[in-house]
Amino acid sequence: MAPLQQPRKQFLDLPNEVLIQIFDSLPSLPEYRISVDNLRQTCRRVLALCEPVFMRFLELRTSSASRKLAFLLQADHQRQDHVQFLVIRPSPSYNDANVALILQHIPSFRYLKSLTVFAPLCEPGEEPAENYEAFIRTLHSQLHSQTFSELQDCWINVACGSLEFFDPPIPPFQISKILRYPKLKSLYLMGMELESQVETIGRGSSAVKTLHVEECETDDQTMSTLLDAPEALEHVVFDIDSLPINSFDGSIELQAVQSLLSNMRRHPVETMKLISWTRERFQIDDFKNSFDFRGLTKLKKLSLRLNVVLYGDSLDPSSKVLNVFEHLPDSLEVLECIKVTPKDVQGLTNMLLLRPIGSRLPVSFRRLQLEGYRDFPQRPFTRLQQQENDELLHSIDVLMAQIGLPELNYILVGPFDVARRIKARRVCNEHCTANADSTRSYELAEEVTGPPVGYRWTGVPEYDWNYSEGTVGTMEFF
Repeated sequence: MAPLQQPRKQFLDLPNEVLIQIFDSLPSLPEYRISVDNLRQTCRRVLALCEPVFMRFLELRTSSASRKLAFLLQADHQRQDHVQFLVIRPSPSYNDANVALILQHIPSFRYLKSLTVFAPLCEPGEEPAENYEAFIRTLHSQLHSQTFSELQDCWINVACGSLEFFDPPIPPFQISKILRYPKLKSLYLMGMELESQVETIGRGSSAVKTLHVEECETDDQTMSTLLDAPEALEHVVFDIDSLPINSFDGSIELQAVQSLLSNMRRHPVETMKLISWTRERFQIDDFKNSFDFRGLTKLKKLSLRLNVVLYGDSLDPSSKVLNVFEHLPDSLEVLECIKVTPKDVQGLTNMLLLRPIGSRLPVSFRRLQLEGYRDFPQRPFTRLQQQENDELLHSIDVLMAQIGLPELNYILVGPFDVARRIKARRVCNEHCTANADSTRSYELAEEVTGPPVGYRWTGVPEYDWNYSEGTVGTMEFF
């Protein structure tokens, strides 16, 4: 009877405790001492080579992670020089009373290139927790403790909305100190009070090229510093609700908007986005005179999210889109207008039929992108819904013809984040010549994206439409 064969045991499959005992006993044997020493030296070299890569990007979410990092830095102070990208994002699911500890290491990272800080979650109008106040105060002191000589990108999102609850109040962020970082290229500020009066900074002395200011409290001096300090701004996102407001009714000072655009004229701004979250009411003439972008001679892309109501000569909400068209720089290539409903598109088309503006468009203009919000119905359409859809498509066709647009994107965001995207692109066929404006051909395509789970379009037929002579298009669903 053959003896039972025992399974072969791999050396590395042994328990860690056994392996440790084996390696600890090997140096006592002369014939293995050199090999073990070489192995240890090799491991140390591999660790030294890999550690800068491991320490290059850090994300801290809890105070316990901060304590572990402190232990590593104390063991070897050179490790702090390896950190180049730091993200501080407190975990919303972890009630961390000592969350401010994760900010303690910021000044020690001398070669930090990118800093992103998110404050703990805090609902607007509710009294913030104690850990939030400690976090904000610590962040304020750490950012002002020294000049970060290598920092290129700084993103700070406080966004509490409840700063009035703090007693004593949290001091404003001294924006002039942040702008003094010598290599800073991108600055993102959200949900904080800004101040620049404590320390002045020379005009054009900051290297910032991308500036994003949203939901911040500012004054005239701070606004002047934000726009005068950078040498050459190229990309700007600005919340006009952050501008100084009218003390009488709390509305936006249109003079502040004029000053904002006027101060930007000295910068080679290529992309700009203006945001307005609160609902404002303006006279049409005041709106036209304030939102004049013609002085921005390098502007290529303009995005507007203006929650405004115009009144005066016309109550048509599409007036805000029409008046923007008349004040665009010749360099503009793309215009995005957000919160534009189908009625806005149809109203704008009707106004264009009476007041053509094709001759006023920039010579480089190539795409108009509109975005609105609407509970669009499921298919198949009812008779009334089909009529409304036909009118929308017809308005897009006429709008492109009146303006002479080569491309138009219209996005409707419905419930459950379902987006209906209508793309219209001007094409030239064999009957189209360079001088034959009467022969226009457009390809339209509709796309539904982002449906919820278990929800999909079915039975959607191909839809052909033909409204005017010389205009042919096809509606495709995909």
